[in-house]
Amino acid sequence: MNNEKKIVTEILDCIESIIKNISKDNETIKSFRTRARDIPLYLFMRGPTYTMVYIAARSNVYILNKAFKASNCEELIMSVIGRDQKFMRMGSDKKGYALYGAVVIYVLKRLNLIKAGSFTELINETLNNPALYSYLSAISEWIKRFAEGYIEA
Repeated sequence: MNNEKKIVTEILDCIESIIKNISKDNETIKSFRTRARDIPLYLFMRGPTYTMVYIAARSNVYILNKAFKASNCEELIMSVIGRDQKFMRMGSDKKGYALYGAVVIYVLKRLNLIKAGSFTELINETLNNPALYSYLSAISEWIKRFAEGYIEA
């Protein structure tokens, strides 16, 4: 299976998991959709390092680090939204950023596009691996399209 097919499959699984598990929190779902529409522009204008730090600044690194350990997207979404007090105390805007960032990191890790095991390592990898820009661009565009198609505005 080529990388694009794997990216599409993983992202679709994540979008469906988000909708299934967060459907009652309409504001968080809308925030995720907004992030999905905005982040590709940040990535294009500022690059991968700035974009990932921006996502962390708007959410929570603790939540993003969960994406490095998840074995599937359902597990990731449940670990993020489950009983995590940090996530529960966030406003819907921050939750949208956290979910978006977690999905991006999960897809990168799941497809072995990064070696990082933590957010700090990911930032160092974005600085030293120019190929990550193209992967992040593809991932962010697919998330955007699926979010627009599956999540009502």
